[in-house]
Amino acid sequence: MTFGLLIPFSDVVVDATGGNAKIQRKEYLPAGLLPVIDQGQEDIAGYTDDAEAVYQGSLPVILFGDHTRAFKYIDTPFVLGADGVKVLAPKPGFNAKFLYYYFQSCDIPSRGYSRHFKYLREISVPYFAPSEQQRIIEFLDQADELRQLRRQADAKAARILPALFLKMFGDPVSNPMGWPVKSMGDAAVCEINPRSRRDLRDEDMVSFVPMADVDEMLGRITGKQARPYAEVKKGFTPFQDGDVLFAKITPCMQNGKSAIAEGLVGGIGYGSTEFHVLRATQDVTAEYLYALVRLDGFRNQAMSAFTGSAGQQRVPADFLRNFRLPIPPQADVERFSKILRGVMAMQVEAEKAATKLESQFGVLLQRAFSGALTANWRQAHAKELLAEMQQQAKVMNLPMPQGIN
Repeated sequence: MTFGLLIPFSDVVVDATGGNAKIQRKEYLPAGLLPVIDQGQEDIAGYTDDAEAVYQGSLPVILFGDHTRAFKYIDTPFVLGADGVKVLAPKPGFNAKFLYYYFQSCDIPSRGYSRHFKYLREISVPYFAPSEQQRIIEFLDQADELRQLRRQADAKAARILPALFLKMFGDPVSNPMGWPVKSMGDAAVCEINPRSRRDLRDEDMVSFVPMADVDEMLGRITGKQARPYAEVKKGFTPFQDGDVLFAKITPCMQNGKSAIAEGLVGGIGYGSTEFHVLRATQDVTAEYLYALVRLDGFRNQAMSAFTGSAGQQRVPADFLRNFRLPIPPQADVERFSKILRGVMAMQVEAEKAATKLESQFGVLLQRAFSGALTANWRQAHAKELLAEMQQQAKVMNLPMPQGIN
């Protein structure tokens, strides 16, 4: 394992982001010549046929979501998505996949929509001989297969909702079924960004939902934070059980950060100012609005209404107020809501299993980078490892190891 050395981040990877073309999300294709990789949770965000936009550096590399803190290991040609993604190329002596796993074991604090690369740069990496890095990768790859299968299942489940909406109601923009239409801001459809309650005491506890606590793939609030009302009554967005939260800022909006608020402390929540809040009234349900805002077609329309500068663009409330949406028969809307609730209940159970799997994988990561996972293998190959590390020490200008721990 490491002979007591922690290598600074700047000596481990190089930031290879600059000089590469980037594709805007509105230019993503559903299929194409090259995959587009961005900072979202999906492995592939879309595709492009622009061969000249391909990443120009050597592979493999690690991608880091500057806003999302997501890591991705990429070993095939790809194109960068436009917003907030860093390309990290390994320096000599370090295996890209080894670093990919190591970075996942690190605790990078969440700062909401702020950029997080500055925290990643503070990390030091334990030095292992290249052959031991490879052995660690082999162990972790086997365990990671289960996680990948779980993610694939989650991705398939996420596709059920838009498919069901489109089958029952059609595309809301073109309205092929000829339903009556109303503006979303119509009093009979929903309230947009309703005012907060005034009957709370400063000491009353309420739920608190930062942007990071909304899972973009599952479309649910995953955090369980609570704060006194006094701490959140100013400077945060109010909502209540049954409201739909819709991220208005890029790239959170494009990535699908939206959720139905439920199970809130006292039925009340406060969260990021980068949420719009939709409260269904008479003609539709919260489930209908939630499914609507998660449609690619709706988000593409929202992107066309962005205001603000690049990197800080937002969907204005007027877009939501003026958006014309179909109003299907009440019985159909209620039937859709019931089906969606059933699907979401199954997803909650699946998430419990996924959480357990992630916890087990986290323990394995800690054992790997403490040296415990490969301890027996390391002792069995001590002589070869020492020679390998002494050679690497010369190349990397590191202190010369005298033995294997």
